[in-house]
Amino acid sequence: MFWILEVLRVSQKGIKVQELDGIESLSFTTRRFAALDTPSSSQLVSRIPDNNLRAAYDPSKLPVVTNLCTEIKQPPHAWPGFCLDTKGHLRGYYQAHPQVAVAANDIINLAGMLGQKYDLSLEETYSLSVTLSSSLLQLSQTPWLSHSWTKSDLLFLRAKNASIPRIDFRHPYLTTEHIPGRAIASIRRNDSSNVLALAILLVEILSGQPIESLRRPEDMGIGQQPNEFTDLQVAHRWTIAKEESGNLTSGFQSAISHCLKCFVGSALDLTDAASRVMIEEQVLSPLQEEMSFLFR
Repeated sequence: MFWILEVLRVSQKGIKVQELDGIESLSFTTRRFAALDTPSSSQLVSRIPDNNLRAAYDPSKLPVVTNLCTEIKQPPHAWPGFCLDTKGHLRGYYQAHPQVAVAANDIINLAGMLGQKYDLSLEETYSLSVTLSSSLLQLSQTPWLSHSWTKSDLLFLRAKNASIPRIDFRHPYLTTEHIPGRAIASIRRNDSSNVLALAILLVEILSGQPIESLRRPEDMGIGQQPNEFTDLQVAHRWTIAKEESGNLTSGFQSAISHCLKCFVGSALDLTDAASRVMIEEQVLSPLQEEMSFLFR
């Protein structure tokens, strides 16, 4: 399964497409967001794959693209599209369809959204949860998840229609800091911590509260300071309470519980095919199936 991944770099001139990977279907457009300020250090923003995109074409009937730069200089369509076949070959063109653009005049992260007590619809909750779960598998071995992601790392574009702010939850962005001169190979990755972080994000999305507000004194570590086991205990207690009260679907119960088990078990390695399949079957698929059933 392939998803769109747009890797973007923030500069003084706005956001520009820097690199493309994991492509199922894409069209070339220019996106600029004046509201973004240039950070003090190089900051990268990655658009998390849109779970709902589907390609209505047969990739095997399209020619293989050997030089993308040459191909896009003289595209035959105003909206050229490309895709990957089952063997990973880039193919194109096909006639892509433009999407209506809405000017964004603000950006909010998940932490800010929780602080404002914004209520996600049920469909938004599922869409965001599925997108994050699939992104864990896609980005786990890349610099984007070189550290545990949190609600502060997830950005959403926000536009104002009259006095009502509209937040685009279908297209979240992931931020990470890039340190110039630091070799990618030297980046330490901890898949177990990233899986725990996903469980915490799911709890925060479902509860509408930051994990910090759910902590109790007995959850804290030495010196009453929080650590990973603090939020592990909080997420486990919250999940059990919701399950016992009948306020947690089987899909979310499976996803959150399995993430927690992965953290306390043997060290998780998502470069291992069996581990990836396990995450897909126990975390991603249950959420996808419930979403498909509810919103088909």
